[in-house]
Amino acid sequence: MTLSTTEKLYYQLHHCSNLLQRIHHSPTNVLKGKELHRGQGRTLRLLNQNDGISQHSLADLLDIRPSSMAELLTKLESSNLLERRQDETDRRVSNVFITENGRQLVEEIEQYRNKRAADLFAGVSAEDQTALAALLDKLIEALQVNAKAYIDDKPDQVRRSHHKPHREPKRPK
Repeated sequence: MTLSTTEKLYYQLHHCSNLLQRIHHSPTNVLKGKELHRGQGRTLRLLNQNDGISQHSLADLLDIRPSSMAELLTKLESSNLLERRQDETDRRVSNVFITENGRQLVEEIEQYRNKRAADLFAGVSAEDQTALAALLDKLIEALQVNAKAYIDDKPDQVRRSHHKPHREPKRPK
């Protein structure tokens, strides 16, 4: 059986995705002993960039439900990685601040990811990496448009994407 180019690409991307997930969750993770669960590292990274953001705005950035956001923040707060404070001007708003422990962990995560990314792409030239990044941008854009048909048909069967394009959140006043 001969695969078309698009079928081959689909299987290659699926295989890459599986390999990246296995590598990402490998037991050789430099963060051993620092129990981080899904989404916690990304939450801390966003807080490091947007310290003092409202809990609601953070949930929007992460594209998660407010109840899930509250649970995630409670876990990180209990680990002394962030703290929530009531907004001084609007008592209904809770602002989220990263702690020094959280900043240190973000730095460790970034160093780990940079090393892992360098290792993963060591056999690919800088020029090919640039070309691949441009092609993947086009693919992501096409997938975001085309995925709507599948997601709209079966919204309860499709997980919300945590790979939204980065946008600048509103800063607290």
